[in-house]
Amino acid sequence: MPEIRNPNLDSQGPGGSAPGGDNRSLILFALLALAVVMAFQFFKKPDSVNPASQSQQAAQQSSQQAASDPAQGVIGASGPVAGPATAASISATSETATTIENEKFRITLSNRGAQVNHWILKNFTDSTGKPLDMVQQDAASRFGLPLSLFTYDGALTKQLNTALYEPSATGPVLSPNSVTFHYAAGGLDVVKTFSFDTGYVLDIHVKVTRNGEPVRALVAWPAGLGDMEEFISASGKRSTFAVPTVSQLAWSIDGKQDTEAAKKISGNATFDQPYEYAAVMDLYSRVRIGTKVVII
Repeated sequence: MPEIRNPNLDSQGPGGSAPGGDNRSLILFALLALAVVMAFQFFKKPDSVNPASQSQQAAQQSSQQAASDPAQGVIGASGPVAGPATAASISATSETATTIENEKFRITLSNRGAQVNHWILKNFTDSTGKPLDMVQQDAASRFGLPLSLFTYDGALTKQLNTALYEPSATGPVLSPNSVTFHYAAGGLDVVKTFSFDTGYVLDIHVKVTRNGEPVRALVAWPAGLGDMEEFISASGKRSTFAVPTVSQLAWSIDGKQDTEAAKKISGNATFDQPYEYAAVMDLYSRVRIGTKVVII
């Protein structure tokens, strides 16, 4: 019978290794590979942070932020407490008046809507002999006060003209000078600045934004001029007897002046032109609205 032998147990003959040499080589190779893997893991930078350690660090950072910045809010037994609102509200608590005066006029501005209540011309008198008030009170109560704002949103227009603005000054102010009125609420921000010189010139700057976006707001003089005495009789009392007057819209474009009867312009019609000025005009007076407002 042929004899079956394990070749690994046989001698390799001259120049060969001792019996079991291949096993020892495999073991040595395995130990070397294990050493390489362990060295690689030891020197390699960790790819991720222990989740438990990460949660602990986040909790510590949150505690530090809450302690240094109260606006971030604090989490307590009753739940999270919100920080203060980011959008500031600016409004007066009561209605006040600011009077601007020089030797030619005395103008009273109300912080309700930042509008004109009285515009007295000291060197002119009305039919009763009193200093002329350019604000026609009866018409203003129906149509609105001078230097109010008009937008194409009825609710917004009402808010702009009824809000209580915070004035930069109250009481008497000598002209030349400037007065600013500021109102902000619910994303709406309004600034109206009136600058007066030593004469009859008034410069108006209006900025209206809503949620950071500009809103087109037009300065209005909706109730006509105070010297249009259609309803004043010779005795100085109001009557239904109408005295004919000339009321017009006047303007200038490229140095050319033109006019249009006021009764032909109604229904909040808007004209967009490169006006040098636009004006409300009657027989004696003109309010010019452009870069400046002037009473002539």
